[in-house]
Amino acid sequence: MAYASFIRKHENSLNADAFQNWMRVVRNLVVNSNIDRADRLQGGLRAIRVLLRHSEEILAYLSELRAIDGLQSFPRRQLAEESLKARLILNHEGWRAPIDRAERHDYFQGQIEFLLDFCGAIDKDKFEAIEDWNSETHQELQIRFTEYLLKSEAMFTAANLDRSNFVWQRALLAIGDYLFPMSAQRKSLLVYAPTEAHSWKRLLRGYQEHEADGRTLLKQLFDRLHTEQPFIDQLQEIIVRADGLESWREALVKSPSPIEYCEKRTIRENSDGHVYLLSKMQMNSWRAELFSYQFYCDHLCQIQPQGGLAPLEPKYQYAIGMDDEPSIKLYWQIEAVLVTFSVQWTEGNFEISVRKEDLEQVPASCKAICENAGFTQSVTGFKRVVSVGEFLAYLDDFRDCLIRISSDNL
Repeated sequence: MAYASFIRKHENSLNADAFQNWMRVVRNLVVNSNIDRADRLQGGLRAIRVLLRHSEEILAYLSELRAIDGLQSFPRRQLAEESLKARLILNHEGWRAPIDRAERHDYFQGQIEFLLDFCGAIDKDKFEAIEDWNSETHQELQIRFTEYLLKSEAMFTAANLDRSNFVWQRALLAIGDYLFPMSAQRKSLLVYAPTEAHSWKRLLRGYQEHEADGRTLLKQLFDRLHTEQPFIDQLQEIIVRADGLESWREALVKSPSPIEYCEKRTIRENSDGHVYLLSKMQMNSWRAELFSYQFYCDHLCQIQPQGGLAPLEPKYQYAIGMDDEPSIKLYWQIEAVLVTFSVQWTEGNFEISVRKEDLEQVPASCKAICENAGFTQSVTGFKRVVSVGEFLAYLDDFRDCLIRISSDNL
């Protein structure tokens, strides 16, 4: 409609620049509006007709926009953004090229207020009207705008966010907790699809408090990156140097495996400290436990192919529903008996346990495991609690203990 309406209105005096400005503005407003019902569509058409009256000088009209009478169908913040961009373009020719480039990005789709915020143009306009800026001020802000745009272009592609070992997410988590709340316990690591409720597009908009907080963290991350060096290398350095983090953030920052498991980028944090990685979005889907899964992927899966855990064979057991708990299973085959040791995270430690009936099938193993591997007897079997930081070294001693037991039973 916008295309045809402009042609009809100006068919005797078509101006290419005016047409380009008109189509750019209308596209930005329509694409970033929620027109999903008939009444909203009608409101959008009425708003376009209001704009059409000023279509030949749309930038001048928007630059002086104060009231939004007749334009209520378009988001107020998008109108404010279009007004700001119009004032910038009209007051210094250097703004058009970087703004056009940013708006053409497939993910931003004309919504680039975050870049104008990051570069300082919005704050600068609050204290000194754009019309009063000198050329040096415009050029300085344009340089900063372009630097943030380069970083944003590098980050916001589906490939970079989902297939680069999640270095952008992990580096951002090293800066701060950017996750969006989904419920009292569930949080989102954010998805790429811009129409989802917990998307990166929402973070860039910064409408809600948690979105604005995440956007602030993103700016802090961008401020630590230099455009003359490879971004991936710098992100990896931020990840490696991260310290003093909460335990759940540290686990996610350390390894890409937990994020990769979360197909819908959803985790659940219980009040008891347990953090679950959800394969979908609810607890009734398959889930893993963050700390045990990260340990399994980053340590056990790395040393097992070289036989580093023999005679133990590790497997991860996922859980579904509320009754079962995810855990690492360590299988020990001795003669015709398969003994299963279960490793679960609890209160900052790993608890390794085995049922009494499993060990009783192996002569003398109960006593040997208690004396040499430090297990204590409980009602249902035997267990040993080891801190997460010491668990890998403990497994070496435990493996040696099992080797001796196996030898004694030959």
